[in-house]
Amino acid sequence: MRTIPRALLSLSLLFASAVSAAEVKSDYDRAFDLAKLQSFRFAEQGRRSPKDALAADEMTDKRLRAALRSNLVALGLQDQPAGADFVVSYFASLRNQTQITTSGRPRWGMGAVWVDQHMEGTAVVEFRDARSGELIWRGFTTGAVDPDKSEEKINKGIKRLIERFAKDREKQKKLGRKP
Repeated sequence: MRTIPRALLSLSLLFASAVSAAEVKSDYDRAFDLAKLQSFRFAEQGRRSPKDALAADEMTDKRLRAALRSNLVALGLQDQPAGADFVVSYFASLRNQTQITTSGRPRWGMGAVWVDQHMEGTAVVEFRDARSGELIWRGFTTGAVDPDKSEEKINKGIKRLIERFAKDREKQKKLGRKP
């Protein structure tokens, strides 16, 4: 029987927990028929709150908008600035995360402890009914925004988020919306 060295095992556990940290969640107004949404436009967000990580990061703002647009269009929705069914707004936050990983029994001096600190970025996307302004869907994805401005991370995170929206629409259709 072959044994795995402790360092390799600890390293693989560290990477596995880092991968599982990224998540996508959503919620929506159960009384609103999401299937009626066929066209969208972006909200004017020129004056962002200082707490919004996009306030000082125009490049990431542009990348998030482009990822949202391309994924919504790929879903079959139309980017229609006039007469849209819903309005898209988005925000981002960054926070310092600490992850502690151990191996063996560090308490008795027979193991090791690793402390890893990194920035974790979360993108929050909201869809509002264009007529009433009511919030109809909100989703967030962690790990999509980072200080390194990784375009690939943004694209992956937003793709997963819009896929979640599509699943919410399907789930609502299967359950039968109550008018």
